[in-house]
Amino acid sequence: MRQIIFGTDRWTDCDHGSKSGRSSRDPMLMLMALIGDESEAGYDVVTGYASVDAEDGANHFVIDSKGMHRFVVKRYADDYYEMQINRLL
Repeated sequence: MRQIIFGTDRWTDCDHGSKSGRSSRDPMLMLMALIGDESEAGYDVVTGYASVDAEDGANHFVIDSKGMHRFVVKRYADDYYEMQINRLL
């Protein structure tokens, strides 16, 4: 589980602490790779600058349209993505 704490232009991402991290085979990434476009896959893209606090390891994200980092946010309920993946398989 990943927790994102946000304000108007700053996001703090607190990882769940899994030893192996997030699987590169997770369904969200597979769907975006198969479709080839985040928006068409049902996600909004947030652009900005990501950084990591050297003291405590917390991840931070400052929203900026000229930023060089991005993350996606789901637009729909989970069953939409399940249906899209099954359709492509």
